[in-house]
Amino acid sequence: MSVGRKIKFTLKWIVILVFIVVLFYYLWLLFYLTCVARTEAIKKDDYLNTLINKRALIITAHTDDDVGMAGTLLQLAKNGWQLKHVIFNNEDQTDIKERFANACKQIQVNETGVFAVNIRRDLDTNKKAYWPLPFAVWDKVFDHDTVYSILSKEILDYKPSVIFTLDDSIGGYGHPEHVLISKVVHEICTNYKNEEIYKGGTLFSVEKIYQAVLPKKMAHKLLVDGSRVQKSANVYLAAQAAYSCSGMPDPEVEVEIKGLSKEKMNYIKAYNMGERKNIGKVYRYYNYFPHWIYFGIFDKEYFNVIDLRKN
Repeated sequence: MSVGRKIKFTLKWIVILVFIVVLFYYLWLLFYLTCVARTEAIKKDDYLNTLINKRALIITAHTDDDVGMAGTLLQLAKNGWQLKHVIFNNEDQTDIKERFANACKQIQVNETGVFAVNIRRDLDTNKKAYWPLPFAVWDKVFDHDTVYSILSKEILDYKPSVIFTLDDSIGGYGHPEHVLISKVVHEICTNYKNEEIYKGGTLFSVEKIYQAVLPKKMAHKLLVDGSRVQKSANVYLAAQAAYSCSGMPDPEVEVEIKGLSKEKMNYIKAYNMGERKNIGKVYRYYNYFPHWIYFGIFDKEYFNVIDLRKN
């Protein structure tokens, strides 16, 4: 066999071996993700479709914080709901409004608001704003009263029947701004529930708060085990210690998002590289697969529901 034929033969087998290795890697990932997505039986939501006041307000700290509820929001929009998503922006990003609005349009959230307010006082010295902070320092770090004032007005003016946000125990993966915003939302709604509002003399409109969460086993596999695999600092474990909690609250209901995989993936892709990287810390390996495979596996969204009519 000539040298040239030997080289071609060798290259051929190298290509075949690389293909086999890549194929097995992807099959392993599919198996892993399928195991991660497998959860215990959770009650399907039977409340949202019964509401007459089809207005929902999404309140989060940052642009991409609603990724765990994006499919649910799209379903509501398709069913005639009016949706508005508001966020806070601590950073100097001139394009954030346009990027945020464009991403939200992918899931038919056509009204957005960006509060250009610095809600914390430590950004000059704190280079890890995402890292959990013990509650003992919150009064020094966060401008609670400003957040409360802004969100109170937004809620009273918009008059939603439901508010979507993150949980107020650990804020998804542990970012203190997530926890702050969700705690303030809960605080406002608790203070106003069953009270008549001076403006128009109507009852407080919010009936329930839907907090996007993950089942505990899924959260551990994605946020703890996944962080170890990628050799990154484990914010979730640090947050459990800082906030004295066991993680996100257990979900009370789930919403199936079958048939909405393309829109949800387009929503993710509408953000910039940094935001997509953050999303990938929760939705591990989403960019390795087409939408119909990935969100065919992760085809449900989960919520802890706070019923303001009972609490």
